[in-house]
Amino acid sequence: MVWCMSSSDGLQKLVHALADVVLSALLTLVSLRVGYFVYELVLRLVSLGEVPIHSDQDFEHIVPWCVFMSAAIRASTHAIGSLRRPRGRLLGFVVYVVLTNLAFGHDPTTAGVLNLSSAILALLLIGLEGWSSIRIFLVENRAQILLLAVSSLLSLELALRFYYLATYTGNLEDLDRRPVLPSVGAEVRFGAMVMANGNDQILYTLKPGLDVQFVDVPVRTNSRGWRDGEIASKKDERTKRIIGIGDSIMFGWGVEEQDRYMDLLEVQLNATYPGWNWEIVVLATPGYNLAMEVEAFQELGIQFEPDAILYGYCGNDARLPNFVRVAKREIFSLDSFIAFYWRKLNSEIDTNLSLSIESIPAFSIDDPLDVPDQYRHLFGWEVYRGALERLEGIGKDLGVPVIYFDYSGEMKIPLPEGIRSIDAQPARRAAGEAFELNEHDPHPSKEGHRVLGEFLFDQMVKTGLVAEIMS
Repeated sequence: MVWCMSSSDGLQKLVHALADVVLSALLTLVSLRVGYFVYELVLRLVSLGEVPIHSDQDFEHIVPWCVFMSAAIRASTHAIGSLRRPRGRLLGFVVYVVLTNLAFGHDPTTAGVLNLSSAILALLLIGLEGWSSIRIFLVENRAQILLLAVSSLLSLELALRFYYLATYTGNLEDLDRRPVLPSVGAEVRFGAMVMANGNDQILYTLKPGLDVQFVDVPVRTNSRGWRDGEIASKKDERTKRIIGIGDSIMFGWGVEEQDRYMDLLEVQLNATYPGWNWEIVVLATPGYNLAMEVEAFQELGIQFEPDAILYGYCGNDARLPNFVRVAKREIFSLDSFIAFYWRKLNSEIDTNLSLSIESIPAFSIDDPLDVPDQYRHLFGWEVYRGALERLEGIGKDLGVPVIYFDYSGEMKIPLPEGIRSIDAQPARRAAGEAFELNEHDPHPSKEGHRVLGEFLFDQMVKTGLVAEIMS
């Protein structure tokens, strides 16, 4: 009889626990749906009815994970006898909020939905448990809660220090000045493609003689470290040469060399004006800002006798490459690694992508506080303005046109009078989603480069730039 009663009680507790786990999952699902609806509603009101910046498809993939996480946490609290209602539900909620933010909070929009839904979930739990019981629990267990919070923070701090040590991939100070080449055809990260440069205005260059796979496409560099064929410095009288300076966009991030807009421009010029031998020389290097591009042109490109200089603008041209930062952090430092990673997660740029970057090109430092003292001469809009004026002066000295080419519309300062402008925003808008490599990488795709190449050629003809170069 005693055994039957004990077995019956155990089964009843198991059923109650399962019901509680299912209830936790359902409450989480409801809070996520309501949170998403409220977030979208607020966005629509703020944007006066425009399409919200976060689509349902983007949010759907985290819903099952959050529901599963909530159920698993609640099941774990039931497995520990001392963590039953309301203690288990409250601690489970805290753990759920922390884990979901760590897992999905890197995206500001997702984090907004998650935290809003967590607030709704908290209201549902308060209604379920009763505020008085939760208040009593908080008061009676304040010492244990404080100890749990402190120990959790210390554990997280220690874990992040070892995570940093395991995932550290280098920065500018770790670059070698010797062009040690990866094996032919190897799939590489960006750090394997660059070497340090002694010029403190250039900092690094692509290694000469590369023949690798990078961002799923072949990348080859010539003997000077440019993603281009070998070109003699001197040209004959029938050759017209345009030198392009830029960063990862002009470099052709994620597209093959012959599909870049500068290469397509060269093909169109030679097909349309066969009486001339048109050569496009691309000096672009991923991560460069304008100050670095102008210095590289003056040191390396000016000897190639340009008939025009084409500068491809990018929104990070007043900033620094991502990996141009202070040396490796020491894991025994007194500085908080929690604060370090929190700042990275909430940054508009993905600072995880230093020299190890493989796909997403987030090469920039926005915050002046992140700029090491030895690189401040390359940072900021005043430095950018000075580089523009220097570029204008180079064009005047050489007697050649300087062309500013931009499809972003992000330029924040007026161009000097001596620089011509070609605004490709209409072509960018007309191309739609096909313009970008993918939803995670905004670099122009093969189609995007085709659109840019055709637009650039048409505008150079219509504005008389081609005729001026040929004269």
